[in-house]
Amino acid sequence: MGHPGRQRRKYSTPKHLFKGREGEMDIVQAYGLKNAKEFWKVKSEVSRIRGLARKLLANPNEKESKDLMSSIIRKGLITSEAKLEDVLKLTVENLLDRRLQTLAYKKGLVITIKQARQDIVHGHIAIGGKRITAPGHIMTLEEAEKLEFYPGSKIANPEHPIRKVEKKASTEKVGSREVKAEEIKPLAERPTEEDVVEAAVEEVITDETNA
Repeated sequence: MGHPGRQRRKYSTPKHLFKGREGEMDIVQAYGLKNAKEFWKVKSEVSRIRGLARKLLANPNEKESKDLMSSIIRKGLITSEAKLEDVLKLTVENLLDRRLQTLAYKKGLVITIKQARQDIVHGHIAIGGKRITAPGHIMTLEEAEKLEFYPGSKIANPEHPIRKVEKKASTEKVGSREVKAEEIKPLAERPTEEDVVEAAVEEVITDETNA
């Protein structure tokens, strides 16, 4: 038994520093994670869910199976028509796609995945009017529909300078509507922070020249 005042680590670290970690940092960068530790947490949670599914397939338990399926269906990890066997197909990316940070980016509230993290931590993003400051919060389907700017945030004002710069820099991609998940471009095609700043500066220069 561990020390009662010390929390037990809830994730597993790689057995080797370099072996078996190919592509790990690509995922960290693509989803704007703070470090590899956040990736390991998500990976461990996926392993836990899949482990429960394997256990229930070997030793069926109707109540536990129903609880597991309803939980992951509510989070949008699988469809309502899916079976217990389909849970074994879950990937790390499936769970990362349900993080608050990822959905704020996909909904078009921000222009880059890293900016999504910053706005969440600074308290600019809310779910149904309730401020959430944890970028790694796993969203349910119901919560995703209520994702918005925090009413008390200055950025919630459409006339805020940051909102105007973001809209100009992202006109070709989102225009004045929300971005759908299937429209999100792959990592190689996503705009970087430098691209956004450069585009905004070039537009300002062009406007001044035309004037």
